[in-house]
Amino acid sequence: MITGTDIVREARSWIGTPFRWQASVRGVGCDCKGLVYGVARELQMPEACSLHARMADYRTVVDEKLLRQGIEANFVQIETPEAGDVLLLRLGRRVQHLAIYSGFGHMIHTYSGGPDRVVESEMGRAWGNALDSAWRWKSMAA
Repeated sequence: MITGTDIVREARSWIGTPFRWQASVRGVGCDCKGLVYGVARELQMPEACSLHARMADYRTVVDEKLLRQGIEANFVQIETPEAGDVLLLRLGRRVQHLAIYSGFGHMIHTYSGGPDRVVESEMGRAWGNALDSAWRWKSMAA
């Protein structure tokens, strides 16, 4: 069974991967959704196929409704995130960003106009205020 520690370990192996829209290849490129999908794929998690199908077709402006549908199909909403859970965040006023919570107030993510690569960063006040919701993988919630 995959654990939150396994997810964080895999996500950390993506640190330094360049930002690339709609990509999901460790060391080559990914966006925030591609990071989540790529981690699931590498760990052979059952959610990986559905994540790709539901989240693959978007542009630089993410449709919040479609993003939420994809998340709800693969995750269970939770109150308090633990290592390995997925965070849904706002960039500006739009809910459109995903990150993997790595524990102790840190997350692993990437975004355009930001670090332009996968990083692990402290959530701090800015990201804490941007948090919309936290989600646990369905295969881990059972």
